[in-house]
Amino acid sequence: MRKRFHVVLPTVVGSISTALMLWDAHNERVIESMGMAWDTGAPIWPYQISSLLLMALNAPANILATPLYFLLRLSTMESRYPVLLAAILVWWWWIGRRIDFGILERRYYHRPRLLAFLCGTFAALLIGLSVYGVIDEFHWWRTYGSKLPSVSLLLLIRTIGPVLWALLLASGLLLAAAQLIQQRSK
Repeated sequence: MRKRFHVVLPTVVGSISTALMLWDAHNERVIESMGMAWDTGAPIWPYQISSLLLMALNAPANILATPLYFLLRLSTMESRYPVLLAAILVWWWWIGRRIDFGILERRYYHRPRLLAFLCGTFAALLIGLSVYGVIDEFHWWRTYGSKLPSVSLLLLIRTIGPVLWALLLASGLLLAAAQLIQQRSK
């Protein structure tokens, strides 16, 4: 029996994300029971690692769910979890479908040059944003992080997840643009 990625990926990543959400909710309750809040100097480590891992693993799903947060007026992270979990499952199902059936599914496109240009432009934008994010974090670390060595790992986790996602999506868009250009030349 052949593995179906559109079933396996949402199941595995959804389970991991649910565990991270439960861990984060537990951390929030612990912080509240101690009478602390994030803005009053609660210790960053290890309380924020669960939310950082969740966002690093699912950065695109979080970006896709953000408009729904505002539309539904969800202000706390715990109230956002159901919407975020649905976005995570849909995102990983879509990735699994692309793995199972190919990125562009061998279609004929009427304007492949325009679509290739749009894919290339969006890929360049994602690469630019990832470079900007790395430079911004490096600047922050040089200014403040050298004084707070315990925060360095958190900065790495916070930065590396979205940057890797941006580079992965940019490479997929560049591959799609190359396929479109090859299709046009045939």
